[in-house]
Amino acid sequence: MNAFIERADRKIATYWKWITKSLFLNAESEFTRSQIWFQRFAIICIYLLCIGLWSFFLNYGRINWGVQDWIWEWRYSKILKEALTDLHIPLHTDPPLSYNVSRFFGIPDVPFSPQMLLLRFLDPGINFLINMLLMFSVSYLGCLMIKRHYRLSVFSFTILALLFNINGFITSHIAAGHTFFTGYFLLPFFILLTLQLMEGKASNHWFARMGLVLFGIELVGTTHIFAICFIFLGVLLLFAKSDRPNILKSMVAGVALNIYRIAPAALALTAMEKPPFAGFTTLGDLIMGLVWIIPPSKSIVGLPIAWWEFDMYVGILGLAFIGIFGIYFTWKSKTDVQTNKYLNPLGLTMLIFS
Repeated sequence: MNAFIERADRKIATYWKWITKSLFLNAESEFTRSQIWFQRFAIICIYLLCIGLWSFFLNYGRINWGVQDWIWEWRYSKILKEALTDLHIPLHTDPPLSYNVSRFFGIPDVPFSPQMLLLRFLDPGINFLINMLLMFSVSYLGCLMIKRHYRLSVFSFTILALLFNINGFITSHIAAGHTFFTGYFLLPFFILLTLQLMEGKASNHWFARMGLVLFGIELVGTTHIFAICFIFLGVLLLFAKSDRPNILKSMVAGVALNIYRIAPAALALTAMEKPPFAGFTTLGDLIMGLVWIIPPSKSIVGLPIAWWEFDMYVGILGLAFIGIFGIYFTWKSKTDVQTNKYLNPLGLTMLIFS
């Protein structure tokens, strides 16, 4: 009996070592063929888990269009569906839509991505579900590219994929009906390109790739994030002296590729008068947005603006992971001087802007 238990313990220890090595060692380590397939299987399972979570979150396309800002998205979808069905260009709307704008192409939130052509054949709810899953898949691919670039372990990649693709910022905005925020899922490419520039590894075509990412973000109507990315590049421009030509060219490419949206919106929104809202007033509010969950019934009542504008929930464990491994060890590292010299000025400036 004791011999059997000892053999069982040795097998369990062997399997446990095999699994932990597969999940926790970085991609530069040597793995057996079976471990490589196990890693691929784990990555596919994480992807399918996220697909299931987003499908459940969106009620499998059965959307209540009468809640919060979903009413605007329903109106956009209805106009686009009619235009695709009747084959006409929706230049004007009566009555005016959001921002009190009647020129349809002047509304910066309207998505013009190719997948919107499916509206001709699909219900708006199902169409948005498909669009959402497609954009998430693109984001997951971007996270995989970051994993490949930095040779991340499966465990580190899992944390990255979950924290980025399922956090309070994107879930609260989608829950409120901000379907145009799907451009958020293109940020892994923006982040990867930015890090490559900081590391001095930008290719000759870096500016064109960054311009295409900015084009994709604006194509789906995510003007908010497009503006934030532009501000970030502007701040980076101040500190990255040697890379200023690349950054400037990427910003010019971003404007040029999106002029079809920027120009109509600039003309249509000139008469709009809306006071600007403040961001996080204290560091405590910022931390609260990262770790505090507010129920939907209290997300608007008694607040200057809706809570989804502050919600960036990642939880206490997520915040600890970001703080320790994303910030502390990065700043402490002496191996990547080229990247680290940008972190303090960039981080502090963007923190002040928030």
